[in-house]
Amino acid sequence: MTPGHDVTHAPLGRRVRLELGGETVVDTRDAILLHETGIRPRLYVPLADTRAELLRPSERRTHCPFKGEATYRTIEVGGTSSHDALWVYEDPIPNARWLLGYAGVYEDRFDRLLDEDEPVEQIAA
Repeated sequence: MTPGHDVTHAPLGRRVRLELGGETVVDTRDAILLHETGIRPRLYVPLADTRAELLRPSERRTHCPFKGEATYRTIEVGGTSSHDALWVYEDPIPNARWLLGYAGVYEDRFDRLLDEDEPVEQIAA
């Protein structure tokens, strides 16, 4: 880690659902919040709790020196598409191995986010 730069995570501990085009794309009780210096907390969800048949690999790639190389997923459901709505560190750096099997979420690229059964007013990414 770089001095003064921390990346930590904590279980959210509640049920989270993400909807697009009237369909539930993610339904999980195992979401985590990633806290990183200089960035607002980000929601990460288990890939196992996403509807894999709705995810399409994107051409986008980014690099984070604290997490590794990220690949992106576009969600297509019915006639609705949400470009690069999720990102995945398929081979995170050693200090971030806990990210294996999780996808970061751009909440504003979904129609609805529910915390337990309550709709959440979304925060712009």
